[in-house]
Amino acid sequence: MATRSLPTLARHLTRALAVLCVLALALFLGFNGLLLYLQKPSGTARLLRLGVDAANGAIAGRVSAGSASIQGRHIVLRQVALTDPEGARVAFIEEAQVDVVWGALFYGQVEATAVRLIRPTFSVVADD
Repeated sequence: MATRSLPTLARHLTRALAVLCVLALALFLGFNGLLLYLQKPSGTARLLRLGVDAANGAIAGRVSAGSASIQGRHIVLRQVALTDPEGARVAFIEEAQVDVVWGALFYGQVEATAVRLIRPTFSVVADD
């Protein structure tokens, strides 16, 4: 009858390291898979819809956007409009090009390294 030896500390450490490596690989592949999905038209449309809905829930007016495209860190938003609660247009941007830091989303922040607005228009009314 063969006796089974107890696992050694080295065996436990090796198993723990293997589990950590598998978890790190799964996170890496999951994050990159998500970025690839977001670069497809259906993923970009979903992200745009989520962003617009979040903005509309946070302000009194309304935000709308015609379309978006994502290529790596570079996001292009087209025909972005902001209206006040009465429906009057406050701002319109033909195209917004934004370079984002995806890692900041893990901290609940939106961080951009560069923003370029093409043909923005703003309406300002001076009250008494």
